Amino acid sequence: SGVGSAERLRDELKKRDKEIDQLKLKLASGAPKSAEDRSTEIGGVLVWTPEPLQNYDKKEHRQFMDAFKNRNQNRSWIAISGAINDGKVSVIVEVSSDVTKKLPADQLIKYLLPIIDGRGGGKPDRAEAGGRNPERLENFYEEGRKTVREKLED
Repeated sequence: SGVGSAERLRDELKKRDKEIDQLKLKLASGAPKSAEDRSTEIGGVLVWTPEPLQNYDKKEHRQFMDAFKNRNQNRSWIAISGAINDGKVSVIVEVSSDVTKKLPADQLIKYLLPIIDGRGGGKPDRAEAGGRNPERLENFYEEGRKTVREKLED
């Protein structure tokens, strides 16, 4: 019957979508060499600014960040990550708990938002924002590293 095959097709598509999500996550958390190259140490803190993610939604972007957090549980870190989707940019800034006193994520993101014409905020350990200038993402990263350097080397 037509109904049965339509349902089978829907289930098949759902399964495919799930597989695609899992592959995206594997790609992201597999952290190719270039992702690790995009980290630097400033004042004893690992500062990670991964390659901007393409076509990742908010949930996938958060999972990408969680994978980084899990890999770096035993050290001090700051992660500044951007994702481009539909011509818009979303950014997540996270810092390990010991760094929140020196440089809270919500404060760091506030300094950087004007670069991408962004709005957002968050808590000392994690802040998120959206903006309209994906082409300025590298600039956002550069300023981020500069700000971290100024704040941590005081």
